[in-house]
Amino acid sequence: MQGHDIHKFLESADHLLTACGIAVAGIWAYYNFVRSRTYRPRAELSVSARIFGSLNCSYLVPKVTLKNTGMSRLQLEQTGSGIRVSHCIEQPEMPLHPIAWSDAGPAYLMFEHHFWIEPGETVVDEQHVIPLPSSYTAVKLDVRLCIRTRRFPKRNIEINANAVSYRESVTTGRM
Repeated sequence: MQGHDIHKFLESADHLLTACGIAVAGIWAYYNFVRSRTYRPRAELSVSARIFGSLNCSYLVPKVTLKNTGMSRLQLEQTGSGIRVSHCIEQPEMPLHPIAWSDAGPAYLMFEHHFWIEPGETVVDEQHVIPLPSSYTAVKLDVRLCIRTRRFPKRNIEINANAVSYRESVTTGRM
C-alpha cells in the first residue's frame, strides 16, 4: 500500500466511525427522552386536613402538597383544579357499611400564586379555613389538579387525591 491508499483508508474509517457514533447517539437519545419518558410531567399530590374548634363551631384547614418529581417544569392550570369538601350525612350501621357523603360544596382554589413548579420543588397550599356543619362526624376532601402539557392536541394531565378526616371525641368538663 502506498501513502495515498493508506490516507484514503483512514479517511473512510473516520467517516464510518463518525456515522456509527451519530447512530449510537441517536439511539441513546431515543431511549433516554422518548422511551424512558424523562421529560414527561410527573408529580406527587397529597392532601390532609386539620380540624379545630369547639362542639358548636368547627373549622377545617385543608393542606395540599404538590411535589414535582420529574425533570421538567409543571405548568399549573387553575381551570378544573380545586378542593371540594363533603361531610358524612349519617353514621354507618355496620363497620363495613359504605358512608353516605353530602353533595360537595363549592370548589376552593389552590396554588393561586403558583403558575409553574420547577423540577424537584415542593409547594404547600394551606390557605383556606372552611366552616363545618355542627352535626358532622367526618369530612372528605377531594382534590383535583390539572397540569398543562405542551403536546398536540393539548390535553391536560389530571391528578386526583382525597382524604377523610373525622371528629375526635371531645370531652367536656375539667380535670
